[in-house]
Amino acid sequence: MAMLPRHRWQHQNETDVSDDEWIDPLRQFHRRIIDAPGTERADTDQFTADHFYVGPRLLRPGLPNLHLYRHMETGRTLAVDTRGAAYRYVPPDPEGVGGHWRRHTSPAGALADLDLPRRSRVG
Repeated sequence: MAMLPRHRWQHQNETDVSDDEWIDPLRQFHRRIIDAPGTERADTDQFTADHFYVGPRLLRPGLPNLHLYRHMETGRTLAVDTRGAAYRYVPPDPEGVGGHWRRHTSPAGALADLDLPRRSRVG
């Protein structure tokens, strides 16, 4: 029986890849949320790549790689593939079976998971 390639984590300092390649999936996600149905303007106004720390990426042979970003204010993590689609982690069941990444059905769901603060506007 052939063994499937294993997923593995890679950190930015382990590569000679440009900073742009590490941040590009987050920029692609931002473009997706601007026009996505169900996304409130207040959420898109609060979303900027400058508000995230760049984390590791998960190399997934045969699947799009996932890049992880941590929001500076909420501490929540956003996982985005190389095409700008967002994912959430589904933990294993109580017996330890499973544990996988599931694609969000909409950018609005990924934004809701980030729990971005709402800013009141004056003027």
